[in-house]
Amino acid sequence: MLPLPEHMDKGRIFSASTFLRGGVDFEKIKELAGWLTSVPAGIGPVVLAVLMCNVLYALKYSLNIDL
Repeated sequence: MLPLPEHMDKGRIFSASTFLRGGVDFEKIKELAGWLTSVPAGIGPVVLAVLMCNVLYALKYSLNIDL
């Protein structure tokens, strides 16, 4: 396994106030990244939407129907 860059962690990052912040140190990455998602919401809504689309495609395929 390749080593992670210094601004990334395998698991979680705790700030000085011991709040859980996710796997990327925002202050170190904000100049490098084009897009960031917030830790509390993250990409959950996007993942859910894509998952539901895939479920509909699977249903369409299994029933051989055109939606």
